[in-house]
Amino acid sequence: MKRLRWLLVLLWVGCGEPERVEPVEMVETVVAPADDLVEPVEGLESPVVSALDMEPFAALAETLATLRGAERGTNEVLLVGERLLFEQDEQVLRVFDQVQLVTDEGWLRGDEMWAELDAEGALQRVVASGSVRGAQGGRSLEGDRLVYDWQAGVADLRGRAVIEEGGRRLAGEQVWVEGGVSGRLVCRPNAWLEIEQVGDRGGRMDIRAREVVIDRAARRVDFRERVRLRDERGAMNCEVLRLQLKEGWELDWLQAESGVVLQYGDVMAKASQLEYVEELGRAVLQGDPRLLQGRSVVRADRIQFWPVEQRVVGEPNARAVIFPDVEAWKQMRAELSADE
Repeated sequence: MKRLRWLLVLLWVGCGEPERVEPVEMVETVVAPADDLVEPVEGLESPVVSALDMEPFAALAETLATLRGAERGTNEVLLVGERLLFEQDEQVLRVFDQVQLVTDEGWLRGDEMWAELDAEGALQRVVASGSVRGAQGGRSLEGDRLVYDWQAGVADLRGRAVIEEGGRRLAGEQVWVEGGVSGRLVCRPNAWLEIEQVGDRGGRMDIRAREVVIDRAARRVDFRERVRLRDERGAMNCEVLRLQLKEGWELDWLQAESGVVLQYGDVMAKASQLEYVEELGRAVLQGDPRLLQGRSVVRADRIQFWPVEQRVVGEPNARAVIFPDVEAWKQMRAELSADE
């Protein structure tokens, strides 16, 4: 969201019917003469206090009535709630119960919300808590608490944090958003990214890791620590994974490193590094790679694998071993899948 200069506050005040008051039985009261109640004091003409001046309160009531019917203008922020508290010394505005913040780009809701202002009344920071929900530029979010630095354009969403946009869903314990809808997203720990329509053949990709960093400008996604990738074509485990995406979040290529284990149909592979190019439909395994298909195992310095065509090329120092012994084959398969 771009920097906004003025804050417009709309305070909704309940106007229900007043509580019914039961009639009180009249009691006869005897009032003594005024001369007996008030002793004359020298220098004072009268003990009667003058009537309270209501003019300032009338002006306040008129201002509140104007705010009640006000509408948000361009580049203005509208903050709506049932109760409002303004702490002038700290320049903090607190709003409670069914709170909603509305701007040109979207809206934000929560059970409670408070806003920090500078000396001139410009919005600096917003904190929302309790069933936080929001939308901005085609992106929706939800969580337990949101801290948004208005001037820096940085948001910190925590507690069952979820951000969804165009068939993609990012979830974790904390999501850090930089630069609005075109900036970076950092999710940790226990990050979970779901992507729809990946690649020319479509489908769904589900990736979990300790940390996920999405760079929207570079169309790149980085996963770190205990990465688990699953899609309709197979599965892969590793410690580091990078996805390079095309427009529309279609997969261009991916790189996996450290303890890579790949399974595609009846093919299993293990290596230190793996690169896959979607356009070529080819995976390249390096770093003591081994590939198991059926009852044969291929070893080489470098193995190329075409999953759809079921084609394998190992070079140099290639070696293929066929296991007629079922027990030996089971042992090799167990070794390949040990880190799955």
